[in-house]
Amino acid sequence: FNGDDATLNQDVLELVVDAAHVDCIAFSAVDGESVEITTVRDGSTSIQFTASQLPLGDTGDVPSSLLSPPPGRWMGKSAQDLSLYHITGTQWTTTFDDFLGDVPKMEVSVGSLPESAHAEVFDDVVTGVNPISIDLSHLETGARHFARVVATNEVGDGKSSGQDDAVPSGVPPVLDSLSVGHALRVHEVQSLTIAASHIPEVQTIKTSAAAVPELQQVVLESATGNAIDSGYFSLRVPEKQVVSWSAGSPVTAGSFFLRLEYIDTTASVALGSGELVTKELKTDCIPFTASAEDVKEAIEIDAIENGLGVGAVRVTRSGDRSYSSNFGYGYEIEFIGDAFRGNIAQLASDLTLSGLD
Repeated sequence: FNGDDATLNQDVLELVVDAAHVDCIAFSAVDGESVEITTVRDGSTSIQFTASQLPLGDTGDVPSSLLSPPPGRWMGKSAQDLSLYHITGTQWTTTFDDFLGDVPKMEVSVGSLPESAHAEVFDDVVTGVNPISIDLSHLETGARHFARVVATNEVGDGKSSGQDDAVPSGVPPVLDSLSVGHALRVHEVQSLTIAASHIPEVQTIKTSAAAVPELQQVVLESATGNAIDSGYFSLRVPEKQVVSWSAGSPVTAGSFFLRLEYIDTTASVALGSGELVTKELKTDCIPFTASAEDVKEAIEIDAIENGLGVGAVRVTRSGDRSYSSNFGYGYEIEFIGDAFRGNIAQLASDLTLSGLD
């Protein structure tokens, strides 16, 4: 609808189909024939040009929540002697729903626009405001009130804030009436009770036992009629070392390895100079859940370098990785092999695996 009649330059009533008009040949509904009218775009109007106002928009450009939406108007600063242009381009007005407050100015990437084209962003057409407080009215003076804050936008409601409370202390309203009555005095009665709390007696029983040193006997024997006139023997207490790991909370992954520098008896004797030849044992990564047998095999058989050989050590594991055992295990390693006697150097460990080959 377009014409000089001003009544056509606005939203007009919808056309009506008269399928029963005598001058028309009716459609056949049985054959699926019908006439339908659809409004593609509602018409609109704006105020006319005046000396102080330009019709830059229509009434539909403003929120429908306003009771009396103003007509489209210039939102920028006051200016005079402005030129009017008909621009062969497109203008978009962007309203931010999720970004609150004064949003930074958007940047434009011209992309594949021709050199004659111009793209520009006008900031603060309407400056956003993000309020950080609200006045609550109709609260009772002297009564404690509790409140939570929830942010809401078109996406939905956010999470509630923590609960806060306060007691309004404004000026009370002026009395509008007064009544007087009598009150009977009632004496307060209080009761005093004297009692003693029961404290159970605690007695301590101590037991003691005399220390009895262990006694072991070494017996040398030979065949009947053969005296023992020469030879040597020695007594041995196997070296025992403990490797343990612990943590402040349950462990779910990790490993460690062991190193030991020991004397190579065979190589030292073969050298014949009195110098001691040493070797270094280095195990593979031992998982944190390793059993006693796993640690034994890592030292004797599965070592990366210079394993000690079968029967060299006896390993016992203690602990259950619970709080009482500091969430870890302890491995008692006893050197029982013939090649490892006397005072043996201490095992070394590297929890960071920095020396791993």
